[in-house]
Amino acid sequence: MSIDDRLQGQIDLLAAIHKSLPRLEEVLAHAQSQWGSQDLFYRFYHHSFKVYGCNMVTAGIVEELQALAPERPLHSFFLAIVKDAAGRSFSEEVNSR
Repeated sequence: MSIDDRLQGQIDLLAAIHKSLPRLEEVLAHAQSQWGSQDLFYRFYHHSFKVYGCNMVTAGIVEELQALAPERPLHSFFLAIVKDAAGRSFSEEVNSR
């Protein structure tokens, strides 16, 4: 990939961010809202199964990030963290722990 191609990719990404800024701000506001962070932090602290609601918030963030440049995959380390953390679901086995 040439320098010109990388530069154009960066320009395209910035343009996509600019175009999507209102939606990205909505996603951020939801993630920072009482129900997007404070409530989930409370549920994590108290070991509530309802903390699994965080998966929906995380999935929404990942979806919005990927939509900025659908032709380019997100970083593999980032995706591994998301998969390991958000890829879990509640089960009776988890509840017993």
